[in-house]
Amino acid sequence: MTSRGHARLLGTDQVGRDTLSRVDLRRRTSLIVAFSAVILGTTVRLAVGRASADTAGRFDLVSQRVMKSAVVPRSHHSPWPSLMAIGTGSPP
Repeated sequence: MTSRGHARLLGTDQVGRDTLSRVDLRRRTSLIVAFSAVILGTTVRLAVGRASADTAGRFDLVSQRVMKSAVVPRSHHSPWPSLMAIGTGSPP
């Protein structure tokens, strides 16, 4: 289904769409999501670190207690609290 004079590097799908351009679109979408996640995570971690530093460690102490109370009692039933603790950077 390719038109004459247009070589398709990866060919076309069953409908005649260029496969390379579709792969490129998926790549861009994946990179946007990945960079957005990194920026969001860095922003949240900086905000938590700043709050902990400004309150002379009281915020840090409270956040650790909250995470421990959320993770320890339920860790043998569900992996989600442990994954949440790992994702936020504090140990269970």
